[in-house]
Amino acid sequence: MIERNMDLRWEDAIRAAVRVRDADPAFAARLRSELAHKAIAARPARPLRALRPAWTLAALLLALAAALLLLIGPEKVVAALQSLLGYVPGVGFVRMDQSFRILEHTVREERDGASLYVLQVLADEGRTVVVYEVDCPGPESQWLKTGTYCTGAPALELPGGGILWADLRAGRSDLTYYRERAEFPAVPPGTAEIVLRLPFRASPESPYESWDVTMTLRPAGGEATVYPVLETTSAAASPGFVDSDLLREGLTLALERIVVMPEEYYLQGSLAWDPARFTYAEADFARMEIQDNAGRLCPLEFAAPDPDAPAENRLVWAVRFNPQGHAGPYLLRIHSIDAARPAGASIAVDFGPAPKAGRTFWLGIPLRAAGYDLRVTSARFADADGSIAVVFTFRGPEDLVGASWTDADQSVLPYKGGGLIRPGEFESGAVYPSPPSGRRTIRVETLTVRYKGSWIIPFDVVF
Repeated sequence: MIERNMDLRWEDAIRAAVRVRDADPAFAARLRSELAHKAIAARPARPLRALRPAWTLAALLLALAAALLLLIGPEKVVAALQSLLGYVPGVGFVRMDQSFRILEHTVREERDGASLYVLQVLADEGRTVVVYEVDCPGPESQWLKTGTYCTGAPALELPGGGILWADLRAGRSDLTYYRERAEFPAVPPGTAEIVLRLPFRASPESPYESWDVTMTLRPAGGEATVYPVLETTSAAASPGFVDSDLLREGLTLALERIVVMPEEYYLQGSLAWDPARFTYAEADFARMEIQDNAGRLCPLEFAAPDPDAPAENRLVWAVRFNPQGHAGPYLLRIHSIDAARPAGASIAVDFGPAPKAGRTFWLGIPLRAAGYDLRVTSARFADADGSIAVVFTFRGPEDLVGASWTDADQSVLPYKGGGLIRPGEFESGAVYPSPPSGRRTIRVETLTVRYKGSWIIPFDVVF
């Protein structure tokens, strides 16, 4: 990994923003035992006469407030308590000020050599989340040949016969095995049983049949594990050696939520951009690092962010990392950010009367866009499953890595090809439904700029 020094003025500013207070060791130990290793249980709605559970909930909220006060300081605790968020591993974020129901027991069924495991169900006032795993039948090769799965889109059947379809699905798979988190609309209050319906086939050639699994729900009890969410208002991350003008241009990398679990930490943040200056931005998350206080890398993996997090002009990210053997404070580091800047430029090309796949037009057209001087060197025609892909090659400064364009006279479809060829040279392509011919006006919509450096967010969690 690339190692760079950083601007200590920015680091000091960020550390001051996220600094936590020292806690009495004995009191901190009690809080850690209470909050990090025990469940914080939400309760079902009860009549007002049920005073004892109400006092229990109040005590839990007071304990949470005390923990937040220690962790993020009194100046930020009000904003943190406004959300009252909790985190359920595998499910995601839940509101702790509402009741919810969970799966009474894990369900496992087998059919035609396949196995289905329903691991978690959480139903609250706004949604129903189902987490399940599937082992497909037969050898892996039969699914690899077609690139398909043994089950289709899930649905929930309600006791009255109504059907709920998934609004959001996410997971990981290798075709023969996969784990999925499916989020559905809320089931009616008081529902005790729902049916998970999966279209299932024993082989790629078999027709789909419905695999129905009954799931029993019950109010969440004391064993429901919900971890408190610490919300921070961290300032823009230090850009290291990158010019600080970058921050004034409107790129902000922030760490916004921390969840402390017994064996790992969950971090969620965002990369935001000023829409007046950028149309999109993306960080080099593949090379994200978390360093401990000795400079060693902590093992980490990507995680699912909160699907309800605001996404306008920002990219939400999340990771999990194991802190065992890695003492804080920590540094979260990202080495580069790609941001698309409006170009507002155009070029004129002539593709002749009947261009075909395999032909290359050598252009050498100068282009001034987004404050950069570059050159469009060629346009290559390639077959795209019966349509024609046109790929332009650009040369310019090394911090340019991509572009997007449209044809003013003919509609084009997105093309997956293109990208960086070598420093100072990149491609950008699009697909035409029919071969373009004659003179064309190509509008360069955006140029993608790669800002290299080390964006760094210092953070720590102290109990």
